[in-house]
Amino acid sequence: MDKEHLKTLRTMPIFGGLSNDTIDYLFSEAKLITRAKGDYFFHEKDKGHDLYIIQHGSAVVVKSWENVEYILAQLHLGDCFGEMELIDICPHSASVIAEEDSEVIVIKHNSITSLLEKSLEEYAIIMMNMGREVSRRLRTANKIILEENIKAGNLKRYLDRPGEKI
Repeated sequence: MDKEHLKTLRTMPIFGGLSNDTIDYLFSEAKLITRAKGDYFFHEKDKGHDLYIIQHGSAVVVKSWENVEYILAQLHLGDCFGEMELIDICPHSASVIAEEDSEVIVIKHNSITSLLEKSLEEYAIIMMNMGREVSRRLRTANKIILEENIKAGNLKRYLDRPGEKI
């Protein structure tokens, strides 16, 4: 990993609070992969083991329903994906496709888990950072779900709170 890549990575939220030594360690075994526009990084239901960080290009997260793929999110420089599978150790919940020719840094699961032995504190920081990223995405999803359910009339308003007038 060259110095320009490392400089970019140090500004990304997923690596916030990590020491330079830990960042250097994580990226000592990282690799760069490229995908042409339209190529998959991975498919929904594939077993996941790695963390991906977009270095150049963009990607879309798609979820399949009744044999149709729907875009859930667009990812750009500095965005990461694959973190859910590192947290819950389940297969990928969606597919990720290069929206344009893209270069992605891949950090192997083993590099992250080996931080447990190297530095428990640094391991906890990166896991909390991944948890925060998942939480941000969940908040966005909750907002969308709420708005769609309100529009569809699927929700009942909570009006009867003792002592309050609405």
